[in-house]
Amino acid sequence: MGDPIYYSELITSRSEKIEIRGQFEICQGGPRIGDLYVKGKQIVIGALFGGPMLEFNGVLFIPKREKGWLFNGFKLMKVDLDSSKISYLGVKSDLLFLKRIDNNYLYFLKTLDDSKSSKEYKVKI
Repeated sequence: MGDPIYYSELITSRSEKIEIRGQFEICQGGPRIGDLYVKGKQIVIGALFGGPMLEFNGVLFIPKREKGWLFNGFKLMKVDLDSSKISYLGVKSDLLFLKRIDNNYLYFLKTLDDSKSSKEYKVKI
């Protein structure tokens, strides 16, 4: 699994390979982002995604890098692995550190500090 700086490809519950290619750091020591590929096919040309990513029942949950005038950070995206349809889950932050899925909730952090003092957030999936 890893963290937003050091993460690896994901093999889904259906044995599909999901990877981020062409990874680069946003800034020195910062999160790594790149192009999202599912089964060797790029999902969204021109969009940059980070990790770690999670999969549950054929749906991929992944941070998408957004850079603009009003917001510069990550948005939590949901990717249907059958249709490649992408939707926004209503969560955005400077950093999204996806941790786990439990009882139809995705748990995440908004900081790299993984200590007990870090607040864990959740969103219904």
